[in-house]
Amino acid sequence: MSARVGVIVVGHGSTASELLAAASGIVSNDALSGVVAIDAGEGETQAFCEQLCDAISREEHDFLIVIAHAGNEFYELPSPRTKRLYRSLVDLGADAVVSHHTHAFSGYETYRSKPIFYGLGNFLYDWPGKRNESWNRGYVVRLSMSDRIGFEIIPLKQCDEKAGVFRLNDQEQEAFLKEVERLNGIIADDRQLEASFQAYCEKVFPMYDAFLEPYFGKGITALRKRGFFPRLLSARKRLLYLNLIRCESHREVLLRLLKKNE
Repeated sequence: MSARVGVIVVGHGSTASELLAAASGIVSNDALSGVVAIDAGEGETQAFCEQLCDAISREEHDFLIVIAHAGNEFYELPSPRTKRLYRSLVDLGADAVVSHHTHAFSGYETYRSKPIFYGLGNFLYDWPGKRNESWNRGYVVRLSMSDRIGFEIIPLKQCDEKAGVFRLNDQEQEAFLKEVERLNGIIADDRQLEASFQAYCEKVFPMYDAFLEPYFGKGITALRKRGFFPRLLSARKRLLYLNLIRCESHREVLLRLLKKNE
């Protein structure tokens, strides 16, 4: 389908080499760009990113754009770890990093003259009951490439008063850009970013507590070993645990929750 309509896709495949393959396309001023996609939700992301960037030859591409599927859902800022990760992608050779996944738009920064966008928000995701909220706002990024990379953000609203994707009016755009600037200010200040992420963690700790809290104790464990007490974790619950531990964004919150008991 994507090939028929001329849309280039990345980040899919059945082998590691296919997943690491970059989509190439001619962009402005005849510069050749390589676009790669990563899912920063599983495994050692830093090592994977190094492998990914090594796989993209500078002899073949003038620009490298990394699209990252990562972040804490419904949180409007990157965690301090995410900020370090995306900056490391630039250190490894990326000319731009564009992140999505959290269902909340975030800010951006320019690091070593390279733009990093920490969350585009939703593009088209109609959810009954979600109206006139941050859920219904987002933006797309237009990149321009010549001797250096430039960008423009285009604010959008989706599935609010009616289904579809629409440009903001002047008043809406002014309010949106003001909020993005506020987020940019927090991203630029490591102390504020840490404080904001800790506040987010405190807010979601009860949810993560519920994820983790089975009944336990020496007596129950002994009874379970002898078959006198049923397993409290269903297969579905075990898969949830697997996702919480494997996904770096979830694991980051879990670590902060569990360290409260140290």
